[in-house]
Amino acid sequence: MLTRNLPIFLVFGAALVIGVGAIIYALASGDEEALPTSTISQFGAERAAKMAYFESDPTVSLATCTEQEYVETTDTWEVECVLDREGTVVRTRWVVTPDGVATRMPDAP
Repeated sequence: MLTRNLPIFLVFGAALVIGVGAIIYALASGDEEALPTSTISQFGAERAAKMAYFESDPTVSLATCTEQEYVETTDTWEVECVLDREGTVVRTRWVVTPDGVATRMPDAP
């Protein structure tokens, strides 16, 4: 029985070895130099900043948040929120990370 099925075993064995070798080669030669891309858009960064601003003070619902700068080296967005409150303009700046977390920047002296 072994001699009758030997050609089948050889063909399937060779196919298995070639398949496993191809999978190992594909995994080993993967793109290791690829930079991660930002997972948040400009609109998403502006929205995240406004949500964080609103969570800190619910009276700021009329604030307008706009993107000021995208920092490619740190993959973050800098967003400025402007609120006209009784004739006084209040400006706050936020840093938004790719995962959508907005952190208020300290006010400049």
